Amino acid sequence: MKLNIFNKTRWDGKVIRSLVLRGLREHGIEDRCDVVIRYERKGSSICGLAAVGGRWMELRLPREQGDPLLVVKKLSSTIDHECLHLRGMRHRQFPAHARYCTTRGAPWHPEDCRGIVLIPEPAAPSLEEKRASKLAHARGMLAKATTRLKRAATIEARWRRRVKDLERRSGASPEALIEETLKLVAGSSS
Repeated sequence: MKLNIFNKTRWDGKVIRSLVLRGLREHGIEDRCDVVIRYERKGSSICGLAAVGGRWMELRLPREQGDPLLVVKKLSSTIDHECLHLRGMRHRQFPAHARYCTTRGAPWHPEDCRGIVLIPEPAAPSLEEKRASKLAHARGMLAKATTRLKRAATIEARWRRRVKDLERRSGASPEALIEETLKLVAGSSS
């Protein structure tokens, strides 16, 4: 089974992935499945969407952390409900335990689960860290510019040597060749 999870929240994706995999296996769903995890727009509920007979599911989780074990039970119940939709069932065909997502959890709910938690947001960088980051970036850009200049100087020196060698071989006067070269350069730049 190929399972793609797109977690657009700060909830721990590893626990959610294990719950979704367990729910899909319990319902015998072996196809590819895409799961999107988003925040619930309003309130602190856990809900979901799934295509009847389809291959995608969306789970919506609250923005605030509640009781971790209660969140897992409610989430497993929601996953159970949405997996039945993926199997092609409509609400009137559901067994009684799956019709409404409750806090009792799904029949296959893992009893040994530690719960699910929000991953804390990283701290905002301090002013010194921002300045150090900008300085490091500027030094890197300066190094790149210096490298480009050195490459250009090397290319220019190589072509000067080539022109000098060709002038020596052709026997033409250096002044005439320099004037001709300057005319070519001026004509290509306009």
